[in-house]
Amino acid sequence: MKILNVSNHPLTEQQIDMIMDHFKVDKLEIIDTPHDIGNTLKNLPADISERKELVNSIIRFAEYQKVNAVHLDGEAHFVNLFLKMCGDKFKNIFKFYSERKVIEENVDGIVKKISLFQPKAILEYL
Repeated sequence: MKILNVSNHPLTEQQIDMIMDHFKVDKLEIIDTPHDIGNTLKNLPADISERKELVNSIIRFAEYQKVNAVHLDGEAHFVNLFLKMCGDKFKNIFKFYSERKVIEENVDGIVKKISLFQPKAILEYL
């Protein structure tokens, strides 16, 4: 099974294990977006036409790679646009539900916050 990772972070071993369990597969290939697309995902443009071109680029890349599923996570408007534009091109589009734990450290009056994310479930977009 081939999964395209459309997010700002590489998938962890725990997430990969969860995907394999969820889709009941023994072999999994994770494909990240090309460097130029990945950089744009980190700094999404405000212009809707630029966002649409980005989505079209991702769809073309996914089709070229012949992916079976897409891990999609990020800014809400972009996710919504992606889902609307790809229609039913991909059978499985999903994200992880993660539990967040925040640790605060106070060192000499400076507060440092660290967020830890623990994936708990796979949520499929409907």
